[in-house]
Amino acid sequence: MNNLETSPIPKSVRQDIDFYKIFKVFFSRWYWIAGCVVIALIIARINLLYTPPIYSTSGQLQLKENNPSISTTQGISTQAYSYTDRIQAEGYVMQSSDVLLNAIGNLDYKISYYIKGRIRSTETYPNKPFAIEIIKQDSVNFGRALYNVEPINNSSFYLTYTENPKSPKKKYNYRQLIEEGNMAFKITSPIPPGQYSFKFNTKMDFLGRSSISTSEAGRFTNVMSVNITDGNPVFAADFLNEIMKEYVKYDITQRRRSARQTVEFIEKQMGFLKREADTAGAKLASFKSKNKIVDLNSNAQTNISKLGQFESQKIALDIEMIGINQLESQVASNSGKIEMNLDIEGNIGTLLSGLIAQYNTLVLARENKLQQFQPTAQPIKDIDQQIGENQKCDPEQYQVIKTTKSKNNYFVKWSDCRS
Repeated sequence: MNNLETSPIPKSVRQDIDFYKIFKVFFSRWYWIAGCVVIALIIARINLLYTPPIYSTSGQLQLKENNPSISTTQGISTQAYSYTDRIQAEGYVMQSSDVLLNAIGNLDYKISYYIKGRIRSTETYPNKPFAIEIIKQDSVNFGRALYNVEPINNSSFYLTYTENPKSPKKKYNYRQLIEEGNMAFKITSPIPPGQYSFKFNTKMDFLGRSSISTSEAGRFTNVMSVNITDGNPVFAADFLNEIMKEYVKYDITQRRRSARQTVEFIEKQMGFLKREADTAGAKLASFKSKNKIVDLNSNAQTNISKLGQFESQKIALDIEMIGINQLESQVASNSGKIEMNLDIEGNIGTLLSGLIAQYNTLVLARENKLQQFQPTAQPIKDIDQQIGENQKCDPEQYQVIKTTKSKNNYFVKWSDCRS
């Protein structure tokens, strides 16, 4: 026992890190460190040289408020969600083919010029190094490969069509007719020194070129931010400006069309209601005369008021029916993106508007995929299958399943194709 009590307690072993030895080992192999740094810099430089730069251009567009006066807290929350949904819906409209193709048509899109550098070729838009006159061009079937040109003197040049690698270099004179790639054209001005190339385009060739995105510019605001990325900053800015202009024109056209349809329907209903009111007044006067009733003013006024309310509700439901029929015809025709001219989304539930947004998203994705794949490719078939499944929930399955009356109002409940 005494030996155990008097035995010394072992001390903890402490090992210090000798940084000097570590640095000495590293510096003794300094050439490895320097070599790794040099190789990393070379790889980074090559990556920068061969990777084309991408430029981003953005713009903002304020949407018109339908109901600007909201006072309650619940109303403000509802309006915030309305802004988010509307900006998302308007983003689909802005990226639709109609708006994009009209915007591209306002640009100088028919010929793209390129200048060859030491590593890669760069587009010269909006500059035109030399003038080209198009004599004949098929709307669809024409060569989209590059034409390489090389000046010889002030009167002649060499031209090579890259679609056929075995195509020989041909000599042409300025203003001489050139027929290559199912195209007929002339080069009418001298080509400056350097290695230039060009190609012919259609509007459809630009649909998948730039990446377009839309979002809220600020939280709970009706300002939409539009962003475009492209390898040419000038083209991105011009394209963005034209898209916003065409979107405004498209929106005005759709609003006028919707208003015109509504006014025409209301005018027809007003004529019908006038005839019905005249008939009812004549019957009421005849009834009073036959039954020798002197005073029915109170009951008559009540009945006329109820009749007016019922007719107003009927007109509103008929206007909604026009929009539903139009939506049904668009889905049945399978013509592409669904556009609703009459505002019925808030009255028939959020599911239908969600289906419409999903359908439009699939149609837009199909248009973008068609720039990369053939219509018979598997990705296109998959999207077509999703569109077909989405079309099974068509507006025809939204039917009135219950109508209830509370005092002077009728309430309509709509069936759901997924219920």
